[in-house]
This record gives sequence, C-alpha cells and structure tokens, in this order.
Amino acid sequence: MSFKYTYAFGALLSLGLVGCVAADDGSVDADTMDVDSLSDALSTVRVEAEAQSWSISSGDKVETNSGNVKLRASQSGDFFKFSTSVEAGTYKIVLRYAKRNVYGKYDVKVAGSTVGSLDAYSSSTGDSWTTATLGEKALSGNVEFSFQVTGKSSSASGHDLKVDYIELVPVEGAGSDGADSGGADSGGTTTTGSGGVVKSTIVVKAGETFDGGGKRFIADADTLGDGSQGEGQKPVFKLEDGAKLKNVVLGAPAADGIHTYGNVTLENVVWEDIGEDALTVKGSGTVVIDGGSAKDGDDKVFQINAASTFKVSNFKATNAGKFIRQNGGTTFKVDVIIDRCDISKMKESIFRTDSSTSTVTMTNTRYSQIGNSPFIGVSSSNISTSNNTQY
Repeated sequence: MSFKYTYAFGALLSLGLVGCVAADDGSVDADTMDVDSLSDALSTVRVEAEAQSWSISSGDKVETNSGNVKLRASQSGDFFKFSTSVEAGTYKIVLRYAKRNVYGKYDVKVAGSTVGSLDAYSSSTGDSWTTATLGEKALSGNVEFSFQVTGKSSSASGHDLKVDYIELVPVEGAGSDGADSGGADSGGTTTTGSGGVVKSTIVVKAGETFDGGGKRFIADADTLGDGSQGEGQKPVFKLEDGAKLKNVVLGAPAADGIHTYGNVTLENVVWEDIGEDALTVKGSGTVVIDGGSAKDGDDKVFQINAASTFKVSNFKATNAGKFIRQNGGTTFKVDVIIDRCDISKMKESIFRTDSSTSTVTMTNTRYSQIGNSPFIGVSSSNISTSNNTQY
C-alpha cells in the first residue's frame, strides 16, 4: 500500500521542503503518483526560511515576513539556527539572502561546520536580493543550519540579515549514503567507511580523506581496548600527515580514540564516549577540529604529546576532567586556539600545561562548571580571551 502524491506533497510543504517534480509531459498526475515515485523525482530541495522553527541567542528575534525571515541580531557572536531532516547525499548549498545598509556579516554553518561566510551590507536603503553558492557537504538525517554574526561593515548600521531560502542541490555522481565521491577536499582519494566494530586501527594515509558518512565505529575491546583509563590501548583511527577525517561517530568503547601525526583535519567527529582520550596528538603539526562533540570521560578530552598548533571550533564537550591537556612535565610549545565552542562540566580546567611557552586563545565560547580555573599553568601573558560567556 502506498500513499498518494497529494499527501506526500502536503507533508513536504508543512516542513518547508519543496523539491522539483517532473513528469514526462511536464506535469504531475496527483491521482496516480505515489510516494516512491515522488522520492525518485525529487532533485533540488528548497528549505524555506519562514517555515522553520528557529532557535536564537538571548535578546534577538526572528521576524517572519511574506516569503522570508529577518534575523534581528544585536552583536557579534549572536546566532540563529534551525534543524530539518535531509535525505542522505552530498549537496551544493545555495543561499538566497538580501543585501542592505543595515545588514551584517555572518558565518553559515551546516551540520556543525562552516560552509561559507557572507557580508550582507550594501549602500542600498532597500533590499537587494542575491543568491550565493556556499559550498558542498555530505548530509544525512536531522541537519542543523546555523547563521552566526561575525561583525558588520564599518558603514553598516546594524547586524541583521534577511533570508529567503536555502537550496540543497544534489552533487552529480556523489554517493547516496552521504559520502563524497572523490578527494576534492585533500587532493587525494576519499575512502567511505561502513561503520561497525573495528578490530584493527584504521589508518588514513597522507593526502587521503576518510568519510564515515555519519556511521558509528566501535572499538573491538579485545583487540583495541575497552575505553578505560588503562594504558597501552590502541586508536580506532590513525591520521597521518595531511589526512582528513570527517562525518564519523565513535561509539563505546572507543579504546584510545584517534591518534594524529602532523597536519590533519577533523570535521564533524562525534565521540559518544571519550574512552581513554578522545584524541592524542602524537606528532608535531597543526591539528584542526571543526564541528563535532565529545562527552563522558574520566580524564582528558584532547591530549597533546608533541609541539603543535591545536585549533578547535564549533565543538561541544561535556563531563570530563580537562578539555585539553599538554603532556605533563613537558616544556615544548603548544598554541591552543578555541573558538565558538561550548565546554561544560570539566572537573579541572579547559586547558592545562606545564610549559611556560605554551599559549591559549579562546574566543566566542560558552563555558560552565569548570573546576579550578579555565587555564592552569599558562603564563598570564600567553592567555588571550574575548567575547566568551560563562553560564
């Protein structure tokens, strides 16, 4: 038994999701087209801004107009976001928004990572509509779309933004499981993960991208480790210099999480249980973590065992001993950069070091229930903070 097109289309309208539907003669027969046929025919999906349920920062508001919304912001760091269900696939993300002399600058994030930045200022005193392609991203399931104020032009008189819609345009040739079809991110190859129990460490080699497609990976407790604080456990993933890991969920147990060697990037990696450590920097380089979350660890979330630049943004961490720890007793320099994160329930600190040369910069971040002090062992001259909120 299948529902007819009229019911399916009505449901899509109620969600603000309207796709392009075509029949052989350019029309749709509402009496005969069923849901399966509709699914096959949908291509570009339009997410109408006025049809969404928005979550906003304190003091702001969303004004719903005829066919669009105005995001009324007060200052840098303010955010507006909503979530909606998206069929698994890789999409170009297209935004239609207005430019005007009262509009500000924004970062647009999808599923926790930035896909584009825009400056909506123009000298016009009326709305001038424009459409921008922001980037490509693998999406699946309930996806969050976020607009965060980053500032405004010196000539702009406000931080507002007016949005008409977001269009998700399927990328031709991309897999339907939400994985990229090639190595466009790193210039190398892309491996798509299947999830499940991992019996031996997955090595992501230099220049390669591993896309987990949002699947869950669980360590085999016998071969990798049980995720306790026992030493000698092995990682689920090892990232070599130049590797990229994205769209991965690490379930419990996660053994010793992820080990990095050199310059690596992680996007949208979620630790459902931190295990021994979520991630350990084993070799010097720049580690970039954008999006994702981690929770429930007895000790550190991130452990740094080599001189590094460690950048983490758009990340949520809760219930652990420390957010970031430089290996105890070491004196090499680590530069920690934290931006737009939410850190809570750390028994000891956000960053701890024993090195007099290590630095920390924290901006646009929310934090609460941090045990002794946000930063332990860091020289006061090496601490830089701005636009953070304790809650």
